[in-house]
Amino acid sequence: MPSLIIFDYDGTLCATHQAISHSLTGVFRERGQIELEPELVSHAIGRGISLHDTLRALHPRGEELGGEELDDWQQHYRAIYHEAAETLVEAFPDAADTVAACGEVCPVAIVSNKSPEAITHSLRQLGMDGLVQHIFGDNGVLPKKPDPALYAGAIRAAFPDARPESTLMVGDTASDLRFAKNAGLRACWAAYGYGGEEECNEVGYEFRIDRLDELLPIVEGL
Repeated sequence: MPSLIIFDYDGTLCATHQAISHSLTGVFRERGQIELEPELVSHAIGRGISLHDTLRALHPRGEELGGEELDDWQQHYRAIYHEAAETLVEAFPDAADTVAACGEVCPVAIVSNKSPEAITHSLRQLGMDGLVQHIFGDNGVLPKKPDPALYAGAIRAAFPDARPESTLMVGDTASDLRFAKNAGLRACWAAYGYGGEEECNEVGYEFRIDRLDELLPIVEGL
């Protein structure tokens, strides 16, 4: 039986591609920068990296952007997301039922490079609030996936009875799978999400699901 189940958010529990794409395109357009190509945006989303790293990767002079300028871009992005894009987010089929069922087996958490405030608000809007015990997001302090220090520090402190070898990480990108690998967790790839198959296969995983309702039999068999 698992001692903890960790879900990624974007592309694992919720379909957020349209909302993220809208916000990224909007922040670049409003700041008079390049018009982002949809393929570049999709590739960036599929990497599962932090917002800072995504903005830097898409910006024509990304390597030159300092911390304060990146913070300003990030705040602008989040304002667009909150004001115009949150309504574009939809939960994947069976997301609420799957998370609730997993919560009957062991504690459940969300680990995301999205801000915890955005996740909390989104879960409330989708009627999924109260289903997870803790949300670990980009609050400017915690390490970000795939840094294993996030698990060794904040997650273990919040769930002292959890053990790496019986913790299951469920995510759709190579960043999620690397996080599991780096922290010594068991990994389940959500293949229906946004991560690239070749990269995810290269990182490796123990389980694969093509729909969320395929997860519970895996959990019950651990």
